[in-house]
Amino acid sequence: MAKEFLPDIGIAAVTGKILKEVTRQTVGMHPIPRMGILGGTAFAVAGGTAVGIGMGKSAVINIESITNIGSSAKASTESSTEVSKSIEISKSIEVSKSTEL
Repeated sequence: MAKEFLPDIGIAAVTGKILKEVTRQTVGMHPIPRMGILGGTAFAVAGGTAVGIGMGKSAVINIESITNIGSSAKASTESSTEVSKSIEISKSIEVSKSTEL
């Protein structure tokens, strides 16, 4: 449950911090341009932060997938090696039986 809303709290915290600084820097401006600057800044910061969090999640998922693929490939290589060894053993047994005759 916390995984669902914690990124949103992070986005709000970052946006609030930036807007606090922009508000300090725009003291003395007329209200309409100031609202435009604050709104545009909020939009840009929140959007950029949301995209960054989404990219981070995707990167983690991709790394986990690559790790899983690597471990399954290693397991299949080990099993194919074992199959190859058992085939070689059975061939050598057949050869030894045929030479005994």
